[in-house]
Amino acid sequence: MTISTKDKEGRPVIAVTGMGLMTSLGANVSDNWQALLAGQSGLKPITRFPVEGLRSSVAGAVGNDILVDADQMHSVERSRELAFLVGEEALRQAGLDKMVLEKGFSGPLSMATPPPEFEWPQLLTLQESDKGKCSDGYEGLLAAARATKDSILGLGRLVL
Repeated sequence: MTISTKDKEGRPVIAVTGMGLMTSLGANVSDNWQALLAGQSGLKPITRFPVEGLRSSVAGAVGNDILVDADQMHSVERSRELAFLVGEEALRQAGLDKMVLEKGFSGPLSMATPPPEFEWPQLLTLQESDKGKCSDGYEGLLAAARATKDSILGLGRLVL
């Protein structure tokens, strides 16, 4: 018997072998499921920035209670660190965590993360760097970021 890698519509057949989840409800799949079943809200008071003058002081923030020094991280760092935690949970659920540590991971892995955004310190640095034309809109901003050393922006390794 031959096992097909395509369904009857010609689409690839996939198998979900592990999941990782990080939301404002919880730091893993189990915590999220329990919070959903209990009818809990993920909205919490905003603590990362001043909320005076804003119409809301609550948000579905992720990571402040999970990451050490989360308030000192910019969104790119936060997204990267949270993605690693979610990936680790998915590999653990799939039973691949020990193999990855021993041999590395060469298989397909699908992840979804929110798009990280530059925060004000990085935007001001880019504007002052004179390495691109930030006034040319989003493409200009990306050109300036590509032309600026990652260490100047404090973003670690950045792929744009």
